[in-house]
Amino acid sequence: MKKTCRHFLSLVLAAAMALIMGISVYAASITATQARNIALRNAGLTISKASDVKVKLDGREYDVKFVRKSDKAKLDYDILASNGKILEREIKYAHKKNTSTKKIGADAARQKAAAFSKVSLAKVKAGTCKYERENGEWVYEVEFRNAGREYEVVMLAATGKVIEYTIEYE
Repeated sequence: MKKTCRHFLSLVLAAAMALIMGISVYAASITATQARNIALRNAGLTISKASDVKVKLDGREYDVKFVRKSDKAKLDYDILASNGKILEREIKYAHKKNTSTKKIGADAARQKAAAFSKVSLAKVKAGTCKYERENGEWVYEVEFRNAGREYEVVMLAATGKVIEYTIEYE
């Protein structure tokens, strides 16, 4: 009986220390299959319209990755394992590499980002627009906030074609 009592007290003490230190003793409430289905549903797809589907539990989040068969876009979702809430969605669009130094200009990049994300131009203008070289291509990286979400739109500087789109949900 003494040994059981000591064991119980050490478990209680360990849990209390974890709580004090901010370490969560965590168990997933949704399954990997549920996380996959949440991501596919958000993307408007069924499993038959996706390929290379990978789901991995990483701490308190599921990382769900797949390729949309119709356009070869790579989608990556971070989904909270406790309740299935989408924390982040990233889409990388397949495209031909463009090394042109031409540029559409920051104003046009902001307008394209607003139209693409369906967010007002005023909200997009309140954010940032950077012209930079990324993976050997000149791009505009437009970042802004709207309705508790952070957006990032990366487009080819020469054409305005969106090659990456990320939304972080709060």
